[in-house]
Amino acid sequence: MINYFAPVIISGPSGSGKDTLVKAIINKYPQIHDAIGCTTRNRRENEVDGVDMRFVSKKVFKKMVVDGEFVEYSQYAGNYYGMTFLELNRAHTIPTIFNVGVFAAQTIKQYFNESISILVMPPSKEELLKRLGDRGIDRYNSAKKDILFAKSFFEYVIISKNYMIEEEVADFENIVLFKEESYKLKYFVNFIDDFFK
Repeated sequence: MINYFAPVIISGPSGSGKDTLVKAIINKYPQIHDAIGCTTRNRRENEVDGVDMRFVSKKVFKKMVVDGEFVEYSQYAGNYYGMTFLELNRAHTIPTIFNVGVFAAQTIKQYFNESISILVMPPSKEELLKRLGDRGIDRYNSAKKDILFAKSFFEYVIISKNYMIEEEVADFENIVLFKEESYKLKYFVNFIDDFFK
């Protein structure tokens, strides 16, 4: 049972495995709140409005921007994505995970005196390319940009290995509950620097 921890910010590029990890964590610890982002993109099959994401029209999203409801928001592939102050305020009272992009992570981190930031990475460049599949070189270049930027401010790293999700959840537990030193990003600098060579 996890009753309390500082807000956790989990991020990683497309293909990192962060979404799968967060779902596994929430499945094991349903008392943890998965902060709900807001988007104008179409709802995918099996996604539930208000659970996976809050799906709104562009008109509604832009009104929310004007009303100052977002901590941060961005535009990607013609759609808007954002995290609300409502979700930030909730994180002060219940255990919360923010599953967000790298640039959003930096902004959200500034709103907490204490937070735990975890960068999720694939085990190798080859595995990343395999996971991206037909999503193309643009996603790969975006992943490179995200990872190199994240290196400047993230605290911890989890390597997302294939078919080892229980081990990754254990890595999460070791970080948030025990602050295990071996997961500190400083020990992964060479791995990150060599990743795209």
